[in-house]
Amino acid sequence: IYDYSGNYEKSLALLRAKKARAIFPAKGANSEVHALLKLARYPEAERFARAILEPAHFAKQFDSLIINLEIARNRQAHKVNKQRLHEVADRNQWDDMVCACAYYLLDDKTNAADRVKKIVTKDKTNAYVLNYWAIFDPPADKAWLKSTLNANGLDPGIVTMEQKRVSA
Repeated sequence: IYDYSGNYEKSLALLRAKKARAIFPAKGANSEVHALLKLARYPEAERFARAILEPAHFAKQFDSLIINLEIARNRQAHKVNKQRLHEVADRNQWDDMVCACAYYLLDDKTNAADRVKKIVTKDKTNAYVLNYWAIFDPPADKAWLKSTLNANGLDPGIVTMEQKRVSA
């Protein structure tokens, strides 16, 4: 709830409190890294993701966390690990959401657009969900998403948090 209202600090605090009580603290790592990405705390997001991924040898059960690590690296103007992203995409061909992100980070916009179309065609409310993903936060990426959805007749009228605040 806090994520969708734009209160990422509160979301992060709750995630960390839950992690402190968890038997398997890495379970909520992806949500914590996503909150850090939404807060534009990219170095912290990268450090936290690496602390989970490196001891786990970037295991396949952490593919979403790998995506978020690469988003954090990309936002810090570092090159993404293309080999790792290709591996993530290859082993997740059944998962349109993971593949859309991997392809987008690999700058394979054609395959990313195909996956976005599938995601939203399955459930039109996913257009709103995609709008909140950290990967589409920068204005150029938000514009790409909107353009991709519009080109496929799937845009339900994405409104950014900034637009909501201005109109309120």
